[in-house]
Amino acid sequence: MGLSCLGGFESIQVYRDETRNPVKTIPRATYLTVVFLAGFYGIGSYVYLIAHGTGPAMATAADPTNAFMASIAAYTGTFMQQLGYVLTWSSAAAALLAIHNIAARYVFALARDGVFPRWLARVHPRYKSPSTAAVAVSVTLLVVALAPATFQLDPVVGYTMQYGLASWCMVALFAGTALATVVFFARNRHLHVSVWKRLVAPVVALCGMSVVLYLATVQREALFGSAELGALGIGFLILVALGGALYARWLKARRPEVYERIGDQEENGVLVPLEHPPAIEEDEDFTPQVTARPEDVPGT
Repeated sequence: MGLSCLGGFESIQVYRDETRNPVKTIPRATYLTVVFLAGFYGIGSYVYLIAHGTGPAMATAADPTNAFMASIAAYTGTFMQQLGYVLTWSSAAAALLAIHNIAARYVFALARDGVFPRWLARVHPRYKSPSTAAVAVSVTLLVVALAPATFQLDPVVGYTMQYGLASWCMVALFAGTALATVVFFARNRHLHVSVWKRLVAPVVALCGMSVVLYLATVQREALFGSAELGALGIGFLILVALGGALYARWLKARRPEVYERIGDQEENGVLVPLEHPPAIEEDEDFTPQVTARPEDVPGT
């Protein structure tokens, strides 16, 4: 659960096309975000332990939210406690908006590449934002949010299950990304990347995330609220992953042009409509970052 609270830094990659020098900007932003999140989380945990003491802090684990707010009231007064509630709700709303924005961009990018239906890549005629993808994401999230009420499930059970699915899936994606990094650089040895970036860092990340994923699977009752529901949820996610892998294999065999285009950074941050691409004004200070694929380089 603690690791899931640090999620979000991986979404920085979505804005790669919108930076002038993504090779430097994206890694720096990622490292700074991780340091800030980990530091903030560590300081918050330390303050909580100081407020309650080690023994009482463990005893308040059953109701951490009210216990944390109670400690604020005890040390700073009722006004700061109420302010803490306001900041908690406002930060939750901001997090939901950020998740929606990132999800819409992922859907737009996959639709533009041809993985999802092309109509999802349509943009707003005036603001050039991924409006169609945003609406699709909104409708999907609304259906997911209303699912517990629709099926008359216990709200605590239903939303705990959804949280568990999202957390387990995020850790699995982190581990899969670390493994994919190792495999990619092993297959593309001609790329001049330091040993730390192509081997050491991803292997360390893979080991750490694998341990967390194992613990999340073994202790799924704490994550999902029920061992049985946890097993069903994890099984569902595995089936989705297998379906995605089969779809990718099908694209590679039947639609190789779509498969090769997945993840290309070609629009330099401009959301281009499918029907009438707008003219892009020249900026003498802006240098597009284009990365040649191995098959495009003679002799590779």
